[in-house]
Amino acid sequence: MLNFKATAHLCTILATTFAYLFFEVIKNSKIMMIEWNMTKIMCLSLKFKLMLDLNSMIFTATVMIITSSVILYSTYYMSHSNKSNQFMKTIMIFILSMTTLIFSANLPSMMLGWEGLGMSSFILIMFYKSKKALTSSFLTMMINRVGDITLIMSALFFMNMNSWSFETFCNLSMSKEPIMLMMVALFSKSAQLPLSSWLTEAMAAPTPVSALVHSSTLVTAGIYIMIRFESTISNMKMTKVVMFIGMITIIMAGMNSITEWDIKKTIALSTLMQLSIIFFSISLNLFKLSMFHLILHATFKALIFLCASTFINTFNTQDMRKMSTAGHHMSSTQTAFNLANLSMCGFPFMSGAYSKELIMEAAHSTSYSMISSVMLLISLTCSIFYSIKMMFSVGSFTTMMQPVSKLKETKNQKNSIMMLLVPSIIMGNKLNWLMNIEHTIPAVSNIQKYHPMIALISSIMLISTMMKAQTGKHIKNTKEGLTLINYMMFSKNFSLQMKNKTLMMYMINLKSSESGTTEHLIKAIKNAAKLPSKKMHMMNASNMKTLIMVLIIMMMLVKF
Repeated sequence: MLNFKATAHLCTILATTFAYLFFEVIKNSKIMMIEWNMTKIMCLSLKFKLMLDLNSMIFTATVMIITSSVILYSTYYMSHSNKSNQFMKTIMIFILSMTTLIFSANLPSMMLGWEGLGMSSFILIMFYKSKKALTSSFLTMMINRVGDITLIMSALFFMNMNSWSFETFCNLSMSKEPIMLMMVALFSKSAQLPLSSWLTEAMAAPTPVSALVHSSTLVTAGIYIMIRFESTISNMKMTKVVMFIGMITIIMAGMNSITEWDIKKTIALSTLMQLSIIFFSISLNLFKLSMFHLILHATFKALIFLCASTFINTFNTQDMRKMSTAGHHMSSTQTAFNLANLSMCGFPFMSGAYSKELIMEAAHSTSYSMISSVMLLISLTCSIFYSIKMMFSVGSFTTMMQPVSKLKETKNQKNSIMMLLVPSIIMGNKLNWLMNIEHTIPAVSNIQKYHPMIALISSIMLISTMMKAQTGKHIKNTKEGLTLINYMMFSKNFSLQMKNKTLMMYMINLKSSESGTTEHLIKAIKNAAKLPSKKMHMMNASNMKTLIMVLIIMMMLVKF
């Protein structure tokens, strides 16, 4: 039986260790390589290669902090469950796979962590064993299989170079086909259009799983690997593709977040928008800022999920409009929830403000300054909108609905939230100083400095209009517009059709083949086996009758 508290303390120790190694890497500017030569196939060596550098150290430390907080929170969340041991083992497999992916320096080690993430996330989504959870996990697996197939195809292309190392990809010139296949895999893992509908479906998992898997680790794996391929993407001029995918995903996630009232799906859509902002930053060659925002986003988004988990358990609903008295019953959780949302919308002196403001300032100096400024302004407006919507919906006293369960905030619950609240407030300033980011940002005009304020005013006006219109009543009058908004630019509609038609057809065929054809085949084999035995039985019976008749005749002859 795995102990939740002991595992949480172990993850905290590991986070401290990797943070110390991060400082050592900064001080000495060194990179450590670990290589294990497993086997050799003709002239191609199969090696398990790990690289410990600046990005991997700080990212692993962040993942361990979030893992420690989530596991400590799970002592409260899984206290009445009889599957806590299974839950903990799956979480450990997931963390081991994520750590392998972070430190990977070649394709074999990356694919090992990649497949481990897919397998463990599939098990975690179907944890509740309900019909919805099973359907969501199956849909998630099918969409992620697209990325897995393209990743394997790109690995076959890379075999022609006689090397699977990341350094080889960055130094040698190659065709665009393997990189395009790799990017499709990265887009599917990070839920970018048109492969983004699985992220909201994955909210069927337990909420602590969403805090760990679907906010800071699994969905960020694609971005992290793309940052690893920094020079390759820049040299091959693949940034326009990344920019286009990021732009349409920003628009889609922004429209969906406006009309969504499910708190978990709203947070998932906010995650999707933040990931699209990072992809958009990568398209502007802002790789260092992308990594900076990736780390900060992981902390405050995991905190938002943990606070939402407490609200859902207390009110027994995921509708934000029915959680309006949460601040009265859970003051600590409500305060942490509001601070994390302020950090997400870029409130001054919070962690999120440092990365978002620097990204907006750096975007003004690029060749796509007009497009990038407009898109980042739209994304900032939408992020402020759904942050304020969540804070007002959960913290207001409009409906005065009483909680279903009279649960007090436990000590482990408060400690787990505090572990993420402190980084969500001060980590932006400290990490900005450690990574020495500001010296790469050019100076901008005073008008451009006011863009975040413009976004704040616009979002406040938008949310007040939506509140007066009673949550988009005028939008709902147009069926096509509602479908376009709520169905993620029809990508979810495609997933529903695939789920309801194609997959059901395959399941029916599988059922008929397993319980139909196979059953008839087994019956035919049994009948064929019975046929000789019946003949033998008939032959034996007739022989026995003949023998008895012969004996009777012989006895009669002897008597006479």
